[in-house]
Amino acid sequence: PEVLIFNPEVTLDDKMMTQLEKLGIPIVTIAYDSMEQQQQTIELLGKIVGREEEAAEYKEYYRQVIELVTSRTKDIPQEERKTVYHAINELLRTDRPNSLSEDWLNAVGVNNVALQEGKKEVFGIEKNYVSLEELLQWDPEYIIINGGDVLDYINANKQLHNLRAYREGKIYLLPLGVSRWGHPYSIETPLAILWTAKTIYPELFPDIDIEKETRDFYLKFFYYQLSDE
Repeated sequence: PEVLIFNPEVTLDDKMMTQLEKLGIPIVTIAYDSMEQQQQTIELLGKIVGREEEAAEYKEYYRQVIELVTSRTKDIPQEERKTVYHAINELLRTDRPNSLSEDWLNAVGVNNVALQEGKKEVFGIEKNYVSLEELLQWDPEYIIINGGDVLDYINANKQLHNLRAYREGKIYLLPLGVSRWGHPYSIETPLAILWTAKTIYPELFPDIDIEKETRDFYLKFFYYQLSDE
């Protein structure tokens, strides 16, 4: 390869880095914890691979989505914002403070129960886990998950059936495309924002056709024509 792209964990491994440096190949380290940083990363990758125009188009679409959604949710009073719990891969793994998923959920205009004021912050680790007791105590109005096995786990665990979101049928499975939408490393963050906003505040987004947005996104950025299926 002409360039090596790694996350920061690799560069902290001295033995690995010594081996890689012997190859004489440029090394680029990327990481992001916010929507702005993710857009900057795409811009950087566009320069590296000679696709600056495509990167700029992605960045502009991302910006437009944020502007659209925040313009409609920013005036929702704090006490009227829906309470949401976001499960990442596992039911009890959730957003960590200062992360991409925390950032895009803030743009949607919800109260993220796992990161509410007073919640102990997580430092120096990739993943943030909570207890089942905490989840039951928070009792969010909505639960969004990104794995069908998590939904199976919830359906099989009767203790979780006491959750308001379960009783009211407001547990939603985030779509899966190139990656899990809304995941900390997802390229489909703009779609996750639109989908979640439309799902939780449908009255604010009657004009948003998620199916059309999804088709257009994959055709424009991945040259892939989605079928009806």
